[in-house]
Amino acid sequence: MVRWCLVAMLPMFAVLSIGHSIDAAESAAAGDVAAELQSFLRQHCVACHGADVQESDLRLDTLSGDPLNPDVEEIWTNVLARIAHGEMPPRGEPRPEARSLEQAVAALQRSLADAARRTAHLKPGRGPRRLNRVEYENSVNALLGTDLPLASMLPEDGLADGFDKVGRALNISPVQVERYMEAADVALTEAMTARPKVPLTARRYNLWDDSGIARRTFTKNGVWAENDDAVLAFYTNDKFFNVVTFNAPVRGKYRIRVSAYGTLMGEGAKRSQSPVQLAIHGGAFRTTNRVSHLVGFFSTKWEEPQVFEAVDLLEAGHSFKLTIAGRPPYTFYADQFVGPALAIEWFEIEGPLEDGLSERQQALVYDGVDPRQGTPGDARRLLHQFAERAFRRPTTVADIARYQAVMDAQFAAGATFQAALKVGMKTILCAPEFLFVDRDAANDGLGQADDYAIASRLSYFFWSAPPDAELLAAAKSGRLKNADERRSQVERMLADGRASFFTRHFLDHWLDLKKIDFTTPDKELYPEFDEPLRDAMVRETRAFFDDLVQSDGSVLNFIDSDYAMLNERLARHYGIEGVRGDDIRKVSLPPGCVRGGVLTQASVLKVTADGTVTSPVLRGVWLLDRVLGRPVPPPPPGVPGVEPDIRGATTIREQLAKHRQSESCAGCHSRIDPPGFALESFDPIGGARETYRVVDPQKPGLMVDGKRVKYSHGRAVEAGDEMSDGRTFADVREFRRLLLAEPRPIAENVAAKLLTYALGRELDAADHEEIREIVERLEPRSYRLRSMIKELAAGDVFVGR
Repeated sequence: MVRWCLVAMLPMFAVLSIGHSIDAAESAAAGDVAAELQSFLRQHCVACHGADVQESDLRLDTLSGDPLNPDVEEIWTNVLARIAHGEMPPRGEPRPEARSLEQAVAALQRSLADAARRTAHLKPGRGPRRLNRVEYENSVNALLGTDLPLASMLPEDGLADGFDKVGRALNISPVQVERYMEAADVALTEAMTARPKVPLTARRYNLWDDSGIARRTFTKNGVWAENDDAVLAFYTNDKFFNVVTFNAPVRGKYRIRVSAYGTLMGEGAKRSQSPVQLAIHGGAFRTTNRVSHLVGFFSTKWEEPQVFEAVDLLEAGHSFKLTIAGRPPYTFYADQFVGPALAIEWFEIEGPLEDGLSERQQALVYDGVDPRQGTPGDARRLLHQFAERAFRRPTTVADIARYQAVMDAQFAAGATFQAALKVGMKTILCAPEFLFVDRDAANDGLGQADDYAIASRLSYFFWSAPPDAELLAAAKSGRLKNADERRSQVERMLADGRASFFTRHFLDHWLDLKKIDFTTPDKELYPEFDEPLRDAMVRETRAFFDDLVQSDGSVLNFIDSDYAMLNERLARHYGIEGVRGDDIRKVSLPPGCVRGGVLTQASVLKVTADGTVTSPVLRGVWLLDRVLGRPVPPPPPGVPGVEPDIRGATTIREQLAKHRQSESCAGCHSRIDPPGFALESFDPIGGARETYRVVDPQKPGLMVDGKRVKYSHGRAVEAGDEMSDGRTFADVREFRRLLLAEPRPIAENVAAKLLTYALGRELDAADHEEIREIVERLEPRSYRLRSMIKELAAGDVFVGR
């Protein structure tokens, strides 16, 4: 079994070993990147980076200008960045005249871009790239009509430039090959096996009469109480609210309907400003390996029953769980509880719902052939059809000869039609033509990929999935080389529901939303953090991005905006009034509001903190890289990090001031610390603050919303600082204004992140040259995001090899 899959994989390893030798003519043609800069370097740089002094161990007067040397190219690229961003010459030294500086930067940009174009074929990651886990799952499911969670079966993907789809980091290992075989087997077994019809059933559960949920005690000293018509849940606890009389008989979609309302428990209880929320989860809750996913949150009305409905995909044997959302316990006893509670009258479950999935799978695999009567000839036809769809381009008999040979050997050994076809299709799903994007892309002699490669680039950019019929038809007719056709396709694809993959996976890596659950906020310091808030955080950022894409809003809104995407829970966290309900919607911000843009969104602020404290260093490094496109090198070996004093005896500002006394640290920290301090006005869960929270046994906790918490006020937050260029700010509002005073770098960075994600490779100087040209064209309309995406897809870089 392993042998035939390795036969299919062998060409893949050949792809990874392709090289190119450099001849003298090529080296000479690349030119000298320093030739046009000698006068500027002698006047402004050599005094500190010459024969007598070499600051940062860098000597420029003798540095080679050979762009074919990757180490030299990297140094000149860093020199360009420091000069272009005004960091060199350093403060205190004579500044170049603006025109001289502009000419030097432009000359260095031209030289590096020309060298990059001439040496692009030498760069790692320029060839075919492997599908990442999400792309693999979507591709297999699209091929077979399945909806299987295959990504979890594969090893984690490597990261480069912050993304999990950059070719240089997507290696192939023996473990990876084995996991591909296992995933392909699971998917083909699901698709090729006709599932028996399971009768649709529906049942209503009355919680008291039917024993419909797992519970320890339905008494006044338990987690539930009762009134005349309902069971009352008054705090969130995973152990007690699982539906035990229902288990999904087969994998499929099920509908759950719940009748619930908000009520009060205990004498003197008062209604809260926010409604009581019902939370529904799906999963396996009564096993040692518990798995759970959120189905949804639903806001109830006071003393007015409503029926809430949701449809969810359940695995066989899984069930639903009902809880009151976001209510940490202050007592576990019903007779001591005073406050809002969730009243559940009944619930009903219906399913499995008919989705026609099995019929679609059978049609995609067998195309009308009865698997009980299929012939080897039928199998060869089906394998060829399957290969064309899997390889995302037309194929010949010769193209699939080695895969067909594996299948024919199965027939010769006496395998059944279905078994032999399965093995043949499994080799296709292990083939490099399937696993790699652009594996067989032809070069037209003009340095462009062929139309089928362009179709795949578009589809994996926006859908993380293979091209649909319309894209393949455009490729077949040769239309995708046309820039206007690509713009038209982008419009169509962004309007498709599958574009949600673009929003989700681009933001998961650009803004690190994938790390939202990496840390758990300290319950004593941040007791208000709950699952509804966590859910709203991520939904806000995705909705904000979607709104900019759909409305063609300016990318400068990422820095500051006069609106936010909020629901009631998140608005309450932000201190914004007048927002009701669970749905995220566009909300105008009041004048002077500290919110606006992504920098002050709770999701971003949470993923850049550790759950207990914030660090200006971590947030500063993150902002420089993700928002400004100015990544900071790692600290020198042996230099310890700065850990905030959680007792509050020493401020982080005092600690960093001492840290910057080290000459080896001062240069980078003059860039890192100011943006980090601008965000110190926000705690680890994104709440605005003027003081730090501390838990001090010697001090009583504060009263918050009528309840005693364990934290008290610590030292005051100082959010002002001085930028590396000498400009100062007092708070995050002024900091954002300083960033917006130089909008071009912000727009260029957004474009660079998008293009890296789209191409699946690291960018070079030639790519950045095209980005600057695109951004310059977009400047009159304030760098609108949808327009930027279309122009990137229409550009020469997008179709280049």
